[in-house]
Amino acid sequence: MRCKATAVMLLAAAPYLCGQEKGRAADPNDIRTFLIESQIVEYRPKHDRDPFGAAQEDKSRPVVEQGDMMIDEITILGRIVAKKGASLIVLDSRQDKKLLPVGFRFRDGEITDITNTAAVFTMWDPTLGPRAPVKRTVTKHFKREDGK
Repeated sequence: MRCKATAVMLLAAAPYLCGQEKGRAADPNDIRTFLIESQIVEYRPKHDRDPFGAAQEDKSRPVVEQGDMMIDEITILGRIVAKKGASLIVLDSRQDKKLLPVGFRFRDGEITDITNTAAVFTMWDPTLGPRAPVKRTVTKHFKREDGK
């Protein structure tokens, strides 16, 4: 209600603010006319496009750090070899692509080696952690593209 009252007052005062008097037409080149006409916009939050709700970061999806994923939750796509060594290209459970280096730790294991065709993991019981007495080695091959 207050916005409408302010808008009505601005519209009523527009001729006075633009330097108009009775009988004189408004000068379209006058900067005051442009400012008054261009800035009177009523905010209606029920429209489809809300200017205050756009372009905000999605904080509901936290960044995956070491120890947040399990080995069975990922899909291995391939590898990249750079100066620092080989890194795995994987899809996590949310279908986000990630680059993981050798030594990256999961909740139930870690990456121990990356070969030309597969990745080698050392797995342990997630409740006991890396100090678990029983560990096993698992090899996961890269996902092949169709037609190869």
